[in-house]
Amino acid sequence: MRNSFSISCGVGADSRQALLALRLAKSSGKNRTSKAL
Repeated sequence: MRNSFSISCGVGADSRQALLALRLAKSSGKNRTSKAL
């Protein structure tokens, strides 16, 4: 159970970072996101 829990936590953190990145991209604008990519 510990392994599955740690894996789910890691996935949750990744999805959280992705959502935050999308939010920052939308708020900052398309020009900045294209430069970052």
